[in-house]
Amino acid sequence: MAAGPLRADPTIDWISDSYSSFDVILMGTGLGWSGIITSPSDLWQLDSANIIQYPFPGGDPNQPPVMLDNYGHATFLGQLPPQFPPPGSNTVTQTAAVGTFGGYQQFFQPVAPINDGNPLNYGYLCELSSFGPYENWSGSSTFSVTSIPDTNDVSTWTWMAEYSASGESLQITSTPEPDTLALGAVAILLGILSGTRRARTKKERPDTTPASMRTKR
Repeated sequence: MAAGPLRADPTIDWISDSYSSFDVILMGTGLGWSGIITSPSDLWQLDSANIIQYPFPGGDPNQPPVMLDNYGHATFLGQLPPQFPPPGSNTVTQTAAVGTFGGYQQFFQPVAPINDGNPLNYGYLCELSSFGPYENWSGSSTFSVTSIPDTNDVSTWTWMAEYSASGESLQITSTPEPDTLALGAVAILLGILSGTRRARTKKERPDTTPASMRTKR
């Protein structure tokens, strides 16, 4: 069987790229692709491996010969809001990331389309609810061989991988300082008292208009 090379630069399409979600699609030809990409906003960095092996070396002769292996994690590159503690020092949560729990190997017959996937439910961003009333991040990764024009030439095979997840917004929202809040409350209270005083003065002021000039009703 002819072995096709990895495609160095897959097509990359960021569908969503924000503080509350990301969704990116990679497409290429050959035996897959592994590498690191950064979103246009510089908020997310995806480190992924999307691997196809055919025929799988040393495999069971009774198992299908096409092996798919797919894993990855996306790291938030921005500054976390102050309500979230820094990620821990262990290897699982040392970065603000969401990803797959390791990789996997699935075997298929060389008949397109081949579809497989893995949940994105592992990492620091999947544990935000432990810090308060926050929504954990979760998502999925899918990996597909979309076409097999020539079974004997894997360089002609096309594939697609998609990584997407969403959860609690990681955007830092500005809040007024305590002194500013206090001054604002005092100003509002003084405005209410001033308006009440003016209304009372107007109501209680005696009518000094001469009787001959008063309009009869």
